Amino acid sequence: MSVERLPIDVVAELSEAVMTFEKRAEGQGIDLVYEEPSESEPVLADRNRMRQVFSNLLDNAIKYTRRGGSIFVLSEKNGSHIKITVKDTGIGIPPEDMERIFEKFFRAKNSIAGSGIGLAVAKEIVELHEGTLSVESELGIGTTVSLLLPRLNTDN
Repeated sequence: MSVERLPIDVVAELSEAVMTFEKRAEGQGIDLVYEEPSESEPVLADRNRMRQVFSNLLDNAIKYTRRGGSIFVLSEKNGSHIKITVKDTGIGIPPEDMERIFEKFFRAKNSIAGSGIGLAVAKEIVELHEGTLSVESELGIGTTVSLLLPRLNTDN
């Protein structure tokens, strides 16, 4: 996989992705909560690949959150990085599946739909941007996916 890293406003890309998924979440009775930060956050990134990551994370959150549930999207400065978090109140991932969620074509026991490559590809893209992607999940409680990307201009 290749990436073309150019300066982009990652907050603007995240905001656009959230707007794209708002109607779908609403139609499924899911509350999608996002407060767009007032400041832009420049990073060196491939715009299309970042859109792919955000779309995958939001799509998964919606697929695995039941009607009446919530998805929270947060973007915040974290030292020399920007941290983006997608947290849902969905069905969660079984503990025995957690160690394999980044394997291509792996689908958890409670998987609803998809090919099983989304998280693996998202992690690969984030790592190609010198970032990290991590997942925490509790069965029946929900899942939190966090990614850290290096900020282009740091203020420290």
